[in-house]
Amino acid sequence: MGKPTAQDMEERLAPYQELLPLIPQAAITMDKQVARLSGILTDVAHLESTSIVLAHGLDLFCTRVQPSSTFDLLQEDFPFAFLVLITSVFGIAALVLKYLGERSALKAKWQ
Repeated sequence: MGKPTAQDMEERLAPYQELLPLIPQAAITMDKQVARLSGILTDVAHLESTSIVLAHGLDLFCTRVQPSSTFDLLQEDFPFAFLVLITSVFGIAALVLKYLGERSALKAKWQ
């Protein structure tokens, strides 16, 4: 492949590479190695978009894994019941307003 064209640069297309570079900071173990790796276990954490990873072998390595940004992280004391209540109230209000609107439109047609 040659030099990227102006259109490629405008679209911010990465040039083709036969081999993907291995960046140690992109691996969850960073620069650490697990000697004689025999397995990797994963489990969910009770946090949004977070998993727990355990690599085991001669050594153990455990870490939390999440997206680069904790954009949807909820607090432990998040009021789920209040959220359900508010959503239900808005749903019922929408149904009532729809009924009243249809009733009003029907009444206007009869006049």
